Amino acid sequence: MCACRKIDQTGQLVVWTDTRGGGALTVRVDSQIIGELRQFSAVAATACTPAAGVVTVRLPAGSHAVVASDRAGRAWRGTVTVRSRQCERLRLAPIGATRDGVTIPADSADESDKRPM
Repeated sequence: MCACRKIDQTGQLVVWTDTRGGGALTVRVDSQIIGELRQFSAVAATACTPAAGVVTVRLPAGSHAVVASDRAGRAWRGTVTVRSRQCERLRLAPIGATRDGVTIPADSADESDKRPM
């Protein structure tokens, strides 16, 4: 028998947005609903724990598609690479929005710094 310890191959993802939508945003990762953003934050998500204005989920390491939508039909989209035992933060930007005068393409989002969990 092996007394081996399984190495954790998951990481944590914190999703947030600073753009107001038409109410709560339903957040999906790889087509699965993971929660709702009911508050919007003017500052970057800094914690890797559940908090108001963020959706937090543990995911297998690898690349994941993140999509959020509001009741008005607007969509927010991003892609994030989750690393084993790391906390990734993803700021969702609405498709077609502008930031500093630049239009954000459909598959763009800001990925903040990575921190160990």
